[in-house]
Amino acid sequence: MSLRLFAILLATVVAMWLVLTNTASNVYLKKAPTFALRFDGSNNFALSKIAGTILLNQKNGAFNFDDASKYAIRAIRIAPRDSDSLAVLAFAADAGKFKTEGLHLAQMAQNYSKRSLLSQIYLIQDGAKHGRIREVLEYYDLALTTHPASQRLLLPMLYTAIEAPEVRRELVKILARDSAWKKDFWLGLSDLRPVPPTALDLLDEARADPAILVPGMTPRFVRALASDRRFDDAARIADWGSARGHVVRGPRKLDDFAVDEPSPPIDWEYRSSGSHNASPAGRDLLLSVRGTRKVVFGRRLLFLSPGERFALAAGLKSDSGNGQVELAINCANGTPIALAVADVARGREATLSSGPFSIPETCPQQWVTIGGKASGMSSTQLTLRNLTILQVNR
Repeated sequence: MSLRLFAILLATVVAMWLVLTNTASNVYLKKAPTFALRFDGSNNFALSKIAGTILLNQKNGAFNFDDASKYAIRAIRIAPRDSDSLAVLAFAADAGKFKTEGLHLAQMAQNYSKRSLLSQIYLIQDGAKHGRIREVLEYYDLALTTHPASQRLLLPMLYTAIEAPEVRRELVKILARDSAWKKDFWLGLSDLRPVPPTALDLLDEARADPAILVPGMTPRFVRALASDRRFDDAARIADWGSARGHVVRGPRKLDDFAVDEPSPPIDWEYRSSGSHNASPAGRDLLLSVRGTRKVVFGRRLLFLSPGERFALAAGLKSDSGNGQVELAINCANGTPIALAVADVARGREATLSSGPFSIPETCPQQWVTIGGKASGMSSTQLTLRNLTILQVNR
């Protein structure tokens, strides 16, 4: 086992006690087993819950295995297949250095009930200690499925564990089963800031089987990476399996205003308010604006090659009212590169053209932004079409 994998699995073992004391304890404390036992001294369910509660209520950082075992043994005498009591005895045996017996008791508990969180935690811990990655992840799957409340603590451990390639290879097999917790796993991973590089490694491995992901995950990761200003990573994820090609790297039309599953800002992202709105209509973009203050309708990230020369052009028509539209290209760091502005009167058409511009060497990514305004407070309706980046020869 590699040193890195050992360290990751060791951290999992340590964190299991956090799960034990924070998650499993809620299962046992939400009822009053002591009160129930007063009415029925042979109630094995109450005895089992008391055993679990005693085990999980640490005193001065130590687990009370002796008292917990007494109640667990009483429960097993009444119900020999009481899985949680067997799990309590497994932890007690392990603490007493009887690890073989502890493992056997935990396995018995799982055989009797697949919903025994205590035995699942024991088996996760034992598998992690000995590097049995597939087994560890199988019990993670069971625990996350049968006890959704454990996700709060178990999922962050998985996010740490995917640093190891061995863990990722086995995890994608689990995720491909369409487990009940799969969506929560991906949502939580895409919400981490910054997005860890190992999340992208896992995404790369997930590409082989679309069943591993859930709908909407690619756009979430693209937005997250763009917000981290990791534009190249965002572009790589956005281009997965796309015959159309999301990423703009050279001259082409930019009139793909509507896509089935957009990944802004690699695809168009739109802004709207009470004063303005942008709405795709096929290959056209319908713009609505009121007021003389310039607004931003939308923008898109470009990856035009530095040192190359381009031009920006589009057609404009006013369907109602008089207005102005502005097309701007700026470096991702904010440096202006090109600008095209056109005024158009009601019922008329106009042409937007930036003229030739060069991409600076210090500008590997650029924003193309659509802005505009009306000539007064009445609403103006405009149509933008044939938006194109042209290659310009030197």
